[in-house]
Amino acid sequence: MLDKPVMIRTDLNVPPVLQASAAEPAWSPGLDVTKGMAMMGSEAALRTILAAVVDSMASDLPGIAAALAKDDVASANRILHAIKGYLPILATDALVDQVTRVEATSKTESAAVVRPLWADLAPRLDALLTEIRCVVARA
Repeated sequence: MLDKPVMIRTDLNVPPVLQASAAEPAWSPGLDVTKGMAMMGSEAALRTILAAVVDSMASDLPGIAAALAKDDVASANRILHAIKGYLPILATDALVDQVTRVEATSKTESAAVVRPLWADLAPRLDALLTEIRCVVARA
C-alpha cells in the first residue's frame, strides 16, 4: 500500500480531457490514464471502458461489503475476481496487486480473514470510482 499520494505525470501524451483539472487533486488513488490509453489505443476506447467500469463498480463495491457482512465469501470472491479482470487496464500496479491479494485470499479464507483486507481495500476502490466518474463526466 502506498503511504503517499501518487502524482499524475503531465509530461506524457495524455489527452487534456483525461488529465486532472485544477479543481481536482493532482494525485491518483489508483487510476493510471497513461496505462489505460496504451492498453485501449484511443481516448474513445478508454472512455468506453471507464463508463462500463463506473456501472460495474457502483454495484460491485456494495455487493462485496454485503456478501462479507453475511459471511458469503464465495460471492465476494466472484465479484473481486471480475474486478481483478479489468483493473489492470486502468489502475496502478499497486492497486492491482492489492486487489489480486484480496481476491486470492477470498478463495481460501473465511470472511473473518477477508473482512479486514476488504476494509483496507474498499476506500481505495471507492476513491478510484470517484476519480473515474470525474474523468467520465469531463466528456
